[in-house]
Amino acid sequence: MSLFTRGQRCYIMSVPSGYVKVGISDNVHRRLREVQSQCYEEVTFVMATHLSAKAPMSGSTLEQVMHAKMQPYAGARREWFKVSTVMLGGKYKS
Repeated sequence: MSLFTRGQRCYIMSVPSGYVKVGISDNVHRRLREVQSQCYEEVTFVMATHLSAKAPMSGSTLEQVMHAKMQPYAGARREWFKVSTVMLGGKYKS
């Protein structure tokens, strides 16, 4: 059993207009393709969590915490927020 089995991973994706999407998925690269197919802007993968079985929270809980903290920046859709990747700590490689 892998250490990275806390279930779904929390991810961040961004678009050129300055919005970021925070969500959860068990396959972030598949989710990127799904989101891209529904978005007229180019969607860029920023980062995803790698939570071990000993992590203090699941990906789902982390997503909920991030949504609550970024609520003042929420766009028309619940999982998109008008914040820059710099505010999130910069760009990360998967």
